[in-house]
Amino acid sequence: MNIFFGFEVRTWLRSPMTWIFFGVIALLTFFATASDSVSLGGSVGSVRKNAPAVVQQYYLIMSILSLLMTTAFMSATAMRDFSSGMYQFVFTSPIRKASYFFGSFLGSSLIATVPLLGVSLGSLLAPLMPWVTPERYGDVVWLGHLYGYLGFALPNTVLVAVWIYGLAITFRSTMISFVGALVLLVLYGLSSTLTNDLSSEWLAAMLDPFGGSAFNLATKYATVDEKNTTAVAITGVILLNRLCWLGIAALALLGIYGRFRFSIRPSRQKSPHNAVVVKKPEPFQPATPSFTSGSKRLLYDIRHETKAVLRNQTFLIILVVGSVNLIATLFGIKGSYGNTVYPTTYSIISAIQNSFYAFLIGIITFYSGYVVWRERDARIADITDTTPSGVLGRTAAKIIALNTAVAVVLLSTIVVGIVFQLCRGYSQIELDQYISRLLIFDLLGFTYLIVAAFLIHNVINNRYIGYFAFVAFIVLNAFVWGPLDVSTLMVQFGKTPQLQYSDMNGFGPYLKGELWFNAYWLAAATVLFIVCAAFTVRGHATTWKQRLS
Repeated sequence: MNIFFGFEVRTWLRSPMTWIFFGVIALLTFFATASDSVSLGGSVGSVRKNAPAVVQQYYLIMSILSLLMTTAFMSATAMRDFSSGMYQFVFTSPIRKASYFFGSFLGSSLIATVPLLGVSLGSLLAPLMPWVTPERYGDVVWLGHLYGYLGFALPNTVLVAVWIYGLAITFRSTMISFVGALVLLVLYGLSSTLTNDLSSEWLAAMLDPFGGSAFNLATKYATVDEKNTTAVAITGVILLNRLCWLGIAALALLGIYGRFRFSIRPSRQKSPHNAVVVKKPEPFQPATPSFTSGSKRLLYDIRHETKAVLRNQTFLIILVVGSVNLIATLFGIKGSYGNTVYPTTYSIISAIQNSFYAFLIGIITFYSGYVVWRERDARIADITDTTPSGVLGRTAAKIIALNTAVAVVLLSTIVVGIVFQLCRGYSQIELDQYISRLLIFDLLGFTYLIVAAFLIHNVINNRYIGYFAFVAFIVLNAFVWGPLDVSTLMVQFGKTPQLQYSDMNGFGPYLKGELWFNAYWLAAATVLFIVCAAFTVRGHATTWKQRLS
């Protein structure tokens, strides 16, 4: 086991992906600690921004936000031998199953916690900046950093690692791993909603797999002075929560180990009914090559790429899981002070935007990498690269295909919303609102993100770094402009003026600004699309010098 453990540790410590993740987490924590414009659930009122309780909370939040990062580590480790074909040599060599399985898991899961140490780096650097108010910071309490890592970063990473490693090594599919990460977020969100209604705070704290409810319960009656000077000890309900869920993770890991087949799967024997009939070869006739027009090739590529996305089983799984989460959100719509709320169209649209758009960002994140790397994963890139389709046409087809998938998802949310309205006895369906706000303006916003995702994947040319870089881009685009005191929407990627609707005036004066800004970002997305196509890898020209030329 030491061999595989050491191999994983050395491999990931030498990988730039580890340190890119570390830098991104450190940067996010730095902005949250050094600026009042970025909030990650940290200090409130007189609680100092680098208080030990705040640092522990940062570790808790980042261990949840870094779910995609942990997925990249565990999926790459589990799939490395299968994707390269080395599993045939490994599984037939005199290597113990336990050494291979547990050594790889422990090594990669330990390294997955290294980027989370960026929380400490960011919180330590923030008070040193010249623009901060010294009174908002106190002395460094190292126990806060230690308890944050041991109490939340390490166990939460192990919990996620068991889930993702089990999916990857069982199904031997990278896409299944990332879908599993999305499903885990959905289940966590649903469980948080359910546990909030429990009358027993202790039971709700124990049912929280990431320990957030336990931490809130332990600090519920803590004074400001205690939060500023004393770290929250890993005792009581926090300790019980951590031990309980780590025990569940250990049992799950043993179950996955029992189901793991450390052997090459035998090929199925062909029955006589399925025997191949050898026909007499026909006389050779030279083929005459024929090339279709560029527009016909583009239409064919669009149809081919769209079918590849829409018919993918994981896409259907994401769609079903997202719909279930949306239905649960719609049933949770309540008025203030117990008043009854009619399911008006604008309230349904608001619920869709608040609850479902995280899934759409997840779909864009996962499927941008899937579409970009699909031919190379199937090892047919050398064949497809020799086809007459140009780089611009193929890139456009992939972007249009993913955009069509997002439109299908938005259309499904409209159907769910209308059915919910009718079931609640509300018949004033405003279809024009659904179409204009969801299928036009919101779809345009997702189009800009799709172009950005393709650009990042093609420029970086590394799937896992591309995934995390895209998520970091979204987070930074949402939070970085406030600390930089930048308010103009012309540099905040894809941002448009807030579109407001009223029953009296409709969109009123807001529509004109929305149209102009969308025209502006469409032009910017067109430029980025051309850059994206220029950096698209075709053939064996993969070095920076070759791609730049």
